[in-house]
This record gives sequence, structure tokens and C-alpha cells, in this order.
Amino acid sequence: VMGRGAKDDGDYVRFADGSEIGTSTESASTAIRTGYLGCFRSAAQPWDFPASFAPGTDISLAGSALNGTSMGVVFQGTTSAKQTGWNATAITTQSAAIRSVSLMATGRWF
Repeated sequence: VMGRGAKDDGDYVRFADGSEIGTSTESASTAIRTGYLGCFRSAAQPWDFPASFAPGTDISLAGSALNGTSMGVVFQGTTSAKQTGWNATAITTQSAAIRSVSLMATGRWF
């Protein structure tokens, strides 16, 4: 491990081989109403990574819902070295509620 840190937007670990992992628990009050692949999604919510990735690096994203008001997470929009957007998903439309998710981004810091 070359470095480890925590910021308001999550935690990160940087390894000597150039790998970086960023994680965060995020919450947003949002409705799930937009049709998406046979289900529904919320409006995109921003996630600023806890540490920037190297420009041009491929970033792998993963997420999961942490409460019963949604069933999963999808990522939408442009992912840059500094941020991405996430959406809560559900089988049915839902009114605005707090959606809590666990997010992870993996890429390279150099």
C-alpha cells in the first residue's frame, strides 16, 4: 500500500503497482420514476471520487443498494478521473425517499 485516505466523498487506497480503489456510502432523497431497461431509475446523483484517478484510465464501477427502498444501482453519464453519476433502481415507480448506496470505483492512479 502506497497511500490510504478518507475524505467527505469516501475512502481510497493506492497501491505501489498503480492500482487505486475508492469506496463510499452515499445517500440522496430522490424518486424512482424514469423507465430504464424494463424497470425504473432515479435521476442521476453525483459521486466525486475520494481521490482522482489518472487521466485516461479505465475505471470499473460497482454499487449496491443499502436499504429496502431500491433494488440496485446503475451508473449513468460521463465518468471522468474525478467523478461519476449513480442512479437507484427499482421494479416499480416510487416517491421521493432517502436512497442509500454503497459505491466502489477501481482504476489506476498513475
